[in-house]
Amino acid sequence: MSGITLGSARLLYRSLDVVRILTIARWLGPDEMGVYAVATLIITALEQISQTGLHQALIQRQGDISSYLLPVRTIQALRGIALGLLVYVSAPVIAGFFNSPKSLEVLRIMALYPVITGFEPLAVTLWQRELQFTPMVLLNTTASIVSLLIGLVIALHRPSAWALVWASLSGVLVMTAGAHVLTRRAVLGFSLDWRPVKEISGFGFWIFMTGIVSYAFMKGGDWMIGSLLDIRTLALYQMAFLICTAATTEIGQVVTQISFPVFSLFQDDRVRLQTAFRNSFGLLSLITIGTAGLVCVCAPDGFRLVLGERWLPALQLIPWLAVWGICSMFSICIAGLFNALGKPKLWTQTVFLMAGFFVLGVYPMTRWLGGLGVAILMACIGLAMQALRYSMISRLIDLPLVKVFSHVAVPALACFGAVALTSWLRQILQGFNSLSGLFFCALCLPAVYALLLLLGHKLMDPSPLDLLRNIRSLAPGGRNDGTAVDRVSI
Repeated sequence: MSGITLGSARLLYRSLDVVRILTIARWLGPDEMGVYAVATLIITALEQISQTGLHQALIQRQGDISSYLLPVRTIQALRGIALGLLVYVSAPVIAGFFNSPKSLEVLRIMALYPVITGFEPLAVTLWQRELQFTPMVLLNTTASIVSLLIGLVIALHRPSAWALVWASLSGVLVMTAGAHVLTRRAVLGFSLDWRPVKEISGFGFWIFMTGIVSYAFMKGGDWMIGSLLDIRTLALYQMAFLICTAATTEIGQVVTQISFPVFSLFQDDRVRLQTAFRNSFGLLSLITIGTAGLVCVCAPDGFRLVLGERWLPALQLIPWLAVWGICSMFSICIAGLFNALGKPKLWTQTVFLMAGFFVLGVYPMTRWLGGLGVAILMACIGLAMQALRYSMISRLIDLPLVKVFSHVAVPALACFGAVALTSWLRQILQGFNSLSGLFFCALCLPAVYALLLLLGHKLMDPSPLDLLRNIRSLAPGGRNDGTAVDRVSI
């Protein structure tokens, strides 16, 4: 039941984050949200390109890792300080690049963000490695509640980008302070003896390279939109991206937090590895594709009801970014498998290929169609790369290619049919306002999706019914001997 608990709790605290952003976004509008978007864009860029990959290496490494903890934490703290200084010093250049003078002071205050996170102990990494999710859930939920309350109070009195700035800083401060409280004192120190880190740096290097290229692909469109167009269009694009990927991202993160450690433990047991992958990937496919379909049919009414008329131009991006959201969540699960098998280099090569296609197409697509062009490009690349990666999975774990594809094809066809039917019914039925229309779509699509899955369940192996029966365990057949692995469930 640990996975169900983790998934439910993570959905709760991430829902609080989304509520905070959507509520404040309605009060601020795209122009003021664009000011905050510039700050988050540069901070995430610097954090990603300086990612060491050492946290993932600690999770993947078998045996005692105590000698690595203090050196890794020291590197993390120094990295955070360096990033904070870089953001503060480069703030005028960044604000000028995006032609957003208001972003200058926001950037200088947000420079505290990487410094605070840099001093966070390795508690979350250790909990993930040991499959202990309860303290992680409690800490994240507390931080989300504090961030929500502070953000809403400030936005109510001063509707500006500062509401999101102080909300973000308060949330990460609670995370860092709470992690110190919950961490064993023995792993709270620092060490300048970095010799042990050399042993895991090879694995971390490929995680680092993947992070850089992945960021270039994920956020390259944001940079292109912000520089070629304006920060208002950037805010519209980021809002559409958030709505299309919020739920699917959280689902994918839950599956990854469970499946990556399990895949790592099963890396030498091919039968159990195949079973774990088929169950986790099949279940992820069912939920993620259905959630993306729900977002598509609910978006028109939801935008009007929650965000207001000023955000309606973002609606045209929703279908394309929903497709990208599905592909990105599949990629998270697949990346966990590659890394667990000690193949981060192979995964990095696929990410480089994807980024190459993106670099070739992002400028002309942005010039031609603006934010819509970027969304279309990402969706098309995501679909193409899925086909390539499925063939690689088939070879890596000796799983027939048709079985890998069946995990996606059946839910995708069911979702397409459910979206088409629900949208058609919403149009022909009269008397709906935004609220009633939203409720109708939210009820109709899951019902039709479930019915179509039931009709085609024999074409998927394991079938949707089998996945539901096996939902309580990522490791079917494991003995209930009290070990961490056999207690894992989703």
